[in-house]
Amino acid sequence: KTFSNQARLPRLPIPTLENLREKYLASVKPLLSEEAYARTEQVVNKFVSPEGLGQVLQQRLIEHDNAQEESWLEDLWLDQAYLGWRAPTLINSNWWTQFKDRDDVKPMLLKRPPPENVLTAFQIKRAAELITNLVNFNELVNNEQIPPEDVRGTPLCMNQYKHIFSASRIPGVKKDTIQTTWPAKATHIVVLTDDQIYKVEVTREDGKRIPIQELERLLFAVGRSSFETMPQPAIGALTAISRDKWAASYEHLKSLSPQNQVNLDIINSALFVLCLDKKSNHKNFNISSQQFFHNGDARNRWFDKTFQLIVASNGRAGVNGEHSPLDAVIPSNMFDYILENEPAVDPEGASVSPYLPLPVKLEWVVDDVIESAIEAAQEESLALIEKTQHVILQSTVYGHRFMKEVAQSSPDAFVQLLLQLVWYRMRKTPTAVYESISTRFFNHGRTETARSMTSETLAFIKAFDDDNITYDEKRILCGKALIAQAAVAKSASYGQGIDRHLLGLRAMIRPSDSAKDTIFTDPAFATSMHFRLSTSSIQGKHHWGGFGPAVDDGYGISYAIDLDGIKFSVSCRKDVKAINPKKFRIVLERTMIDLMAMFPKRTEVWGKNWKAEQKAAKVEQKYFEQMRDLKD
Repeated sequence: KTFSNQARLPRLPIPTLENLREKYLASVKPLLSEEAYARTEQVVNKFVSPEGLGQVLQQRLIEHDNAQEESWLEDLWLDQAYLGWRAPTLINSNWWTQFKDRDDVKPMLLKRPPPENVLTAFQIKRAAELITNLVNFNELVNNEQIPPEDVRGTPLCMNQYKHIFSASRIPGVKKDTIQTTWPAKATHIVVLTDDQIYKVEVTREDGKRIPIQELERLLFAVGRSSFETMPQPAIGALTAISRDKWAASYEHLKSLSPQNQVNLDIINSALFVLCLDKKSNHKNFNISSQQFFHNGDARNRWFDKTFQLIVASNGRAGVNGEHSPLDAVIPSNMFDYILENEPAVDPEGASVSPYLPLPVKLEWVVDDVIESAIEAAQEESLALIEKTQHVILQSTVYGHRFMKEVAQSSPDAFVQLLLQLVWYRMRKTPTAVYESISTRFFNHGRTETARSMTSETLAFIKAFDDDNITYDEKRILCGKALIAQAAVAKSASYGQGIDRHLLGLRAMIRPSDSAKDTIFTDPAFATSMHFRLSTSSIQGKHHWGGFGPAVDDGYGISYAIDLDGIKFSVSCRKDVKAINPKKFRIVLERTMIDLMAMFPKRTEVWGKNWKAEQKAAKVEQKYFEQMRDLKD
């Protein structure tokens, strides 16, 4: 069963202070001058010494761990990384994903999108089928029929699967909360179109499922109602603004009428949100992806839902997700399931019920305060969107196969080295790098940071364009950098990173502590935490996505490594002159080619006919997949 291995999982360990000292100093060394490093070394040694504050904080953290049921980190991470953060979740922490296009989509729909302000038959059909597959997946989770995952026989924590459906972030003053239910037994979803919000039943009261055609009928009824009824205020716009402002409006909404509380409960308890957009962006992925990232104006969205399925009028689909309860790999696995099962088929035993209610439009009681808040929210969201830009690069220069077989490297380590070389070529200086690493080997494990900028990496990227250094010397440096990066990532995955440990120690500081001249007040701490490259790998077969930058003068970079290609999403702020995603993309493309010189020629590894052989293998693989689908 899905959760059968949970009792076997070890607790997330608290690393030793010696581990912290060694790895922290190694991580800051490539970022500091010799003088600054010497000072930081003194500060860190004092911090972890027997008389240092670190020993006191470490003991408190151990006591905190003993008082927690599952993990010393879980609540601290949620509160400090997400729920206590007051910035808008739009762009700043929400992620987006775009699905692959359906094989049966009419090319003209993508080249020439339908006119605005209409819902299309293909859009409704795809939405209904995606709903069906999502509800199927929820039933698998509820019934514990998702096979437990493992890595080479070592089980992984499956707890996050409990937080996919019927989960919402609830705004609060100073700190938000997460509302989640498992098993997720809700029978309804919430549908948004034209900023109007509807409750739509997707399962009969007796638990039986309804056919896809019936779902289509219900969605068409939503579209018709949105044209024929008086428009309601765009309450969803409030979910895109700063959390304290939204919290104030949330409480004010509830105070105006019990009906508003009912509406909010309907949204928060819904399995998920479906956004039917009466528009489509251009076929170009750089433009179409904006619909899933922020929609250009943050309209027709509810950014507090764990995930909102978005379907454009041309049938393109994707998701915008709230990050706090889930890390990327969990919804990624779900997306692979629902996309591999397109086109969907009616669930077993599905039947139409004469008692199935029609969609219910949520009507709100508002006053001047709420109306003004909505107007201000739309302005605030537009300002944030207008100062954000992102680009997409779909490269076929090489992918997983080249990195493993020719470069003989961890593909992830290879891409990390590539990104840092791009940064150095553009800026001529190293920077702190954040790579998100899963810690699901542990009970309720989430993520740790792999600080990918190492001394070995710095030596290589400084040497790469130096004509006075031979290629043989560069290859040796490259190999050392790849080994160091892989080691940092592996250490993080086994709970021996430093960033979550630092977070835990810092959370243990009390007002009475003398925290001057500690690791946290040393300038190196801020330098090492200023992640101008915030990176994450998404291993999805049928989708790809991205997220916003972690700092104003940096990039948010998502990458998906395919067999023979890599998809990159690069985002940043427009108002920082030194940061330019289009230039980053250009340098990235060139650097991918240049980096190949560090490794044997492909003909030396795969033979002279490697192109034809790999092409034939792909054709054969596609044939077998088609035969399998026909058999199923």
